[in-house]
Amino acid sequence: MTKTLQFDPHRLYFIPLGGSGEIGMNLNVYAYGGKLLVVDVGVTFEKLPGVEVVMPHVSWLRKQKKHIAGIVLTHAHEDHIGAIGHLWPDLEAPLYATPFTSQIIKHKLREARVRAPLHEVPLSSEVALGPFRVGFISLTHSIPEPSALAIQTEAGIVVHTGDWKIDANPLVGEATNQEALQAVGDAGVLGVVCDSTCVFEKGWSGSEKTVQDALVHQVSSITKGRVVIACFASNVARLVSCFEAAKKSGRSIVLAGRSLERMEAASRETDYLDDNLTALTPKEGKGLAADKTLIVATGSQGEPKAALRRMAEGHHPFLKLDAGDTVIFSSRIIPGNEKEIFALQNKLTQKGVRVITPKDVPDIHVSGHPSCEELKQMYAWTRPKNVIPVHGEDRHLEAHKQLAHDLGIASIAPHNGDVILFDAKEGPKKVGHVPTGRVGLDGSRLISMDNPLLSQRTRLSHDGVVLVSGVFHDDRLEALKVHTVGLFCSADHKDDATHELSALVKRTLGHMSAKHYDDPDKMQAIVAKEVRSYCYDTIGKRPLVVVHVLT
Repeated sequence: MTKTLQFDPHRLYFIPLGGSGEIGMNLNVYAYGGKLLVVDVGVTFEKLPGVEVVMPHVSWLRKQKKHIAGIVLTHAHEDHIGAIGHLWPDLEAPLYATPFTSQIIKHKLREARVRAPLHEVPLSSEVALGPFRVGFISLTHSIPEPSALAIQTEAGIVVHTGDWKIDANPLVGEATNQEALQAVGDAGVLGVVCDSTCVFEKGWSGSEKTVQDALVHQVSSITKGRVVIACFASNVARLVSCFEAAKKSGRSIVLAGRSLERMEAASRETDYLDDNLTALTPKEGKGLAADKTLIVATGSQGEPKAALRRMAEGHHPFLKLDAGDTVIFSSRIIPGNEKEIFALQNKLTQKGVRVITPKDVPDIHVSGHPSCEELKQMYAWTRPKNVIPVHGEDRHLEAHKQLAHDLGIASIAPHNGDVILFDAKEGPKKVGHVPTGRVGLDGSRLISMDNPLLSQRTRLSHDGVVLVSGVFHDDRLEALKVHTVGLFCSADHKDDATHELSALVKRTLGHMSAKHYDDPDKMQAIVAKEVRSYCYDTIGKRPLVVVHVLT
């Protein structure tokens, strides 16, 4: 299958290409019997100039694509399916997902103008993909139809959990299928590859029913002004709770955000939202009385283009916020987003808007991932010989590995690209490594995250640019143009600096010997160095300098 690594066709291997050592960008591969099974194809989000969406580099997998038996998606969150439209042309294998997840994938494929074979799999069913027999086991999470995968081979059974939690009272979808997990455990589980997101949380994650009760209470207790609930668009159970809060408080519900609208449409198409739960568009909700309005909005992470941020800044075309209104953040703070979230909350406070967060009222949000007691329960049901923690940073994976060891289960914390062999006797072990990495969506193309283009853009954003164009004839400078971008604060300062730079460039060229005129690259390098030095000496900046010499 690869020149650098030989897979024993009788042994089962696990190869994470994304999502191990990081939260997000999940892409995992199982190898057995000369075939590969791909589980999830997700993205993560970065704050880089021109690149916000990042996904795994699949160069190794692309070379092995004739061996791919299928691509199975555990659920519809972006970090598990968001790269499908961009990476499928490199993989060209059939897709398998449950009905709700399929609806979201169809939209992504249409958006990317990709035609891929998508097979809708009924809940709690099985599919045969080459040497793999994959059983879908219903779990609970913060989106409909999360499924663990019971991956059955002649080498043994591995349970790939995807994202999950245990919720005895799910508001949407099926409860965790304890019986199916115990049945797999009775059959003998070689390994569990498991979500590590909340491994540091003690106890249990909590129920969406608790959140619903809290939201109903909070909204019903607010008698004046608009109420906005900011939450993750994919949390359909939270949306159901918002409908319940609107009903109990006598308010009309308005959905603000395109991702919310897409999730609402998919939920209705798959019968997760009753037809009698109706929502208004922002345009329809514009004329509602403030005390009769409940807005469910995207933007709980402070995203600049999301509905809540636009309302806070007064830029939303239909919806506004006034002093006396209330915004409830029914979400957690994703690490890395603190600055944007606190800036948004400060902006709301400055407008006289009351802000309520889970720190104020803990029950207005619960996690969709398993805390320690849920992890222990999963291992009690499945009784695996090996545990491989994924979906976490290094610190999460190490803590999860230790939890497994404390339970007497052999475990290893993987990194992206590791080739791990499941071994019932000796425990999981790393036996090789395959190339991996990250690519970013830059406009409509994918570029490597170590492409110099990104460092150039970062430099431009920090230090600006100076453009120098000179026209020579018979080794004489006939015309010179200097232009700066992002360097000087006022037009007068810019004009003065441009004149000084022009004089500097002329002096620099005048001091050059004749041999430099025969070497344009050398000439450009000398000019660029002098211009950078001037800028640093005068304003403390080292801009990108682009020199064009025309002869």
